[in-house]
Amino acid sequence: MQKILRFLLSAFLVTGLSMAGANSAFAIGPYLVPADGLSFDTRVTTPCTTGYGNDVTLFPDADDDEVNFLKATDSLTYTNVATIGGQVIDATVTLTSISGMQEQDFSGTDEAALDRLDKCDPTSPEEAHLIEISFDNDSTSGIEEEAHFVLDIAFFLGGTSTPATLTNLKMNVVDIDNDQYFEVDNFTSTLLADGRAAGNLQEYGDSTFTANGTSVTLTGMGTARRFHATGDGDLEPDKHVVEVTYASVSSLSFKLGSYGTGSGSFDIEFRGFSFASDSGGSGGSGSATAETLATTGSSSSMWAMAIGGLGFVIAGAMLAMQGVRRRSLTEG
Repeated sequence: MQKILRFLLSAFLVTGLSMAGANSAFAIGPYLVPADGLSFDTRVTTPCTTGYGNDVTLFPDADDDEVNFLKATDSLTYTNVATIGGQVIDATVTLTSISGMQEQDFSGTDEAALDRLDKCDPTSPEEAHLIEISFDNDSTSGIEEEAHFVLDIAFFLGGTSTPATLTNLKMNVVDIDNDQYFEVDNFTSTLLADGRAAGNLQEYGDSTFTANGTSVTLTGMGTARRFHATGDGDLEPDKHVVEVTYASVSSLSFKLGSYGTGSGSFDIEFRGFSFASDSGGSGGSGSATAETLATTGSSSSMWAMAIGGLGFVIAGAMLAMQGVRRRSLTEG
């Protein structure tokens, strides 16, 4: 019996560490995302002027109604993105990496920065729940002046650092156009508008496509998928949207980028999207080619998830002891 217990404990540790980039089985939940989705509304927190990038002494180009100029590893916490069964859910958005974007002077050191993570004062109630991102591609190297950044979004029980597992989460990435792209992995399924032309949003794995007039080849994508468009999203807006569904998730990560210098924007929305180009009004063409989450898999997958969770608890406790810090929009 002791040998069996030692073997199981070893399996927990090994399997758990390998799950670090996927769902965290040790998170509290599950919490079913409500029909109206999640709202990343900066207005429910202390005004954004206490957040990043609003000190005009340091950043003369910053706007007092925006969260400007985040550099790699900067993060912001949105409070109460949803209340589910009486439980408040918070979300932390972290800029994990950034490359090729316009640089800003951070205390004497020039570093690539995200021009805007979000608006502090949305122009309409409909915009309030969005994450409204803008960027400035200043790349002078790489394949056709590619620039990109990676965002991580993690969910927590309100006011704590305890991870929360959400089920049936839908994320929409809007306004992918003009040689811009969105790349994602570890999802359950994706959905695109029907009736798309060649210049509209297209899905790619290991494949070759044209970006900024030059042939680009993706390799080693595995289960990840890239969605790239060359046309103008202002002309056919719903054909430049990808809807991603996560069956069960406590954190997610994705890459946004562009080919060719210049500014651009993306909107991130955590609600279901109705594609006008689809005759049914609620969907288009999609795929489930990427990794299916354990909640929709076999019983053996469920056991693997549970086993991995115990090891991840231990790994998570070690990280907590190292003092990993999150910054809130309410911080000065």
